[in-house]
Amino acid sequence: MTNKEFLKVVKELDQHCFEILNDREKVYTTEDRLSNFKRVARMKGETPEEALWGMVAKQIIATQDAIQEHKKVPLDKWREWLGDIINYMRLLYALKVEEG
Repeated sequence: MTNKEFLKVVKELDQHCFEILNDREKVYTTEDRLSNFKRVARMKGETPEEALWGMVAKQIIATQDAIQEHKKVPLDKWREWLGDIINYMRLLYALKVEEG
């Protein structure tokens, strides 16, 4: 893969991630963009970061299984799993920024 092709792929994935973050904002959040992690944390007696990590684990395990089992996974499924993982890492970063 050339650098030009690589940058195109990364840009497309970033655009997908941004679109997902934007779309899910309308469904999953209140005024506080991080409210779901805080609410789950209170329910489970853990930190918002731990709540987020539990949620991202699903995508990480699915990705790990596909790799280790050499599954033929459609590219759009890879984009979904990896896009979700990337977005969860962005949300984790936002939690840490908010924490100070």
